Amino acid sequence: MEIEDILGKRMKAIDIFTMVIRYIMEHMMEGLTKREQMKDMEIRSEDDIHWLFTVPAIWDDLSKRFLNTAANDAGIPDGMLSLPLESEAALVYCLEEGMITAHVGCRYMVLDLGGDTCNIIVYEVKHDGSLEVLHQPTGGDFGGTNVDNKFIDVLVRIFGADIVKHFKCYHMQAYWELMNDFKEKIKKFDGTGRMILRFPTSLLEIYEEEVGFKLEASLLHTGFEVSPYLQSEMRGNFDNLIVLPEEPFDAMLEGAVLYGHDPRKISPPICKKTWDDEV
Repeated sequence: MEIEDILGKRMKAIDIFTMVIRYIMEHMMEGLTKREQMKDMEIRSEDDIHWLFTVPAIWDDLSKRFLNTAANDAGIPDGMLSLPLESEAALVYCLEEGMITAHVGCRYMVLDLGGDTCNIIVYEVKHDGSLEVLHQPTGGDFGGTNVDNKFIDVLVRIFGADIVKHFKCYHMQAYWELMNDFKEKIKKFDGTGRMILRFPTSLLEIYEEEVGFKLEASLLHTGFEVSPYLQSEMRGNFDNLIVLPEEPFDAMLEGAVLYGHDPRKISPPICKKTWDDEV
């Protein structure tokens, strides 16, 4: 399997994932060794650190195996790696922080509205206090990346595909600044009024050179993502049953750490298939 970047260059996905994981490991190890209280300690990333990589709930076993292989190639042995679900980590955090109660029989539907996908999964509190998956994960391509792609489609309709491609290739910094500006505006969009974006000067200059006339420097556009607008829609449908961590990413990160200290908080999933050596 290969991944294509925004310029059309292709590279094996396993190599990219391995390089990213290796960079994360090296960056964290560098930070640890610089700490004053750890300067006399010898820490080995493969023996002394248990790594946790959260994954989307809808990932199948093949996807998890792929990430596991990339982590192995980066230097993490199987015994020092766990792949908790992002939804599990978020739910554990909310329980530990007292945002929700954990009475036996209580059921929780976790909506993970991420960058690429929207994942939905249902848990139930068992008698021993652990969480059990009540309904298999479901979801689809409804994440923030899909919103970004719709915005790119708008740019193409305004400027043309060739101009947008030229802009990305030769003014990448300005391109990313425009996309980041769009993402920040989307987060604050409440569903009312209009959202104003300022086009980069380089994009307007390319358009003027190619087409022959100037374009206004502002774009009026409405959007949808993890924003006050989305929250209001959720509350309109579920009323006071909604629990929203103030910092969703931090909640998932801290929840993963809590899970790492006590994996028994989540009951092991039931295998989809089993085998026996006797017939």
